[in-house]
Amino acid sequence: MNRPLPSHPLDLKEVMASVRALPALPEVVFRLIQSLDDPNLDLAQLEALVTMDQALVAKVLRIANSSFYGLLRQVGTVRDAAMVMGFGALRNLAIATATINHFSSLRLPPDFTYRDFWAHGMACALAAEWLALECREPEGVAFTAGLLHDMGRLVLASDYPAHYAACRQYKVAHGCGLIEAEQAVLGLTHPTIGAAMARHWHFPLLVADAIEHHHQPDRAQTPLAHLVHLADGLVREQVRLGEDGEVTLGPYLSHASWALHGPAPQALERLRHTLQERLHAIDELIGHGQEAHR
Repeated sequence: MNRPLPSHPLDLKEVMASVRALPALPEVVFRLIQSLDDPNLDLAQLEALVTMDQALVAKVLRIANSSFYGLLRQVGTVRDAAMVMGFGALRNLAIATATINHFSSLRLPPDFTYRDFWAHGMACALAAEWLALECREPEGVAFTAGLLHDMGRLVLASDYPAHYAACRQYKVAHGCGLIEAEQAVLGLTHPTIGAAMARHWHFPLLVADAIEHHHQPDRAQTPLAHLVHLADGLVREQVRLGEDGEVTLGPYLSHASWALHGPAPQALERLRHTLQERLHAIDELIGHGQEAHR
């Protein structure tokens, strides 16, 4: 029998002190994410926001012209990119690019792969955006919540590597899920930490709520948490589609969420094909951060 691992309780106030010590998010990221709450934002205002940071402009245009987006023609300005990609796609790209680049300097344990972390975040972002479009929910908010849903894990790995390792050990030793391991070892979970970060940074309430409840969407105040939960499950292959079209859900996926917002089998196949195409070129987006952690 495995001996129980020692607990490493953490206090949320202590964790938030570490969050406040992190390098401040760039002003452009704050304003882009806060603009998700502004239905009247127009192209000129979006262009002004993105061009606040010329280094970001260069990265956005490079990625927009890469195989990740596969545009029919090259774009040379932010306005041109918005016209070709679409308003929402440009904002999503700017948020993802700036955020991934910003955290690339964090010191992380050897078993935490920065590239894989953000590849999963981007996959969830794209899946959540797609589900939101199908369900007529706000796509930009869904994309951002999907991208940032695991930010609490990033904080644990960078600032509390011993606690992070203890959770992983507990998960393996007890054959349980990560949330159960975190609750047993730390007394709080990465969604709780991530939501506290989102509120500290004054992100839209929809984003904070989805981050906090992406593992327990039935406790959420809005449908967005269900979409991020499903996106996470789809990316983690918690959904099996049989030859007869019957869907089988994994043990960590909410049947209630699937009943409310799960796609039809044909749509599920389209989503998987889209994700495969986009994520094949994920290093075009994450390349900078990947280099920083080699």
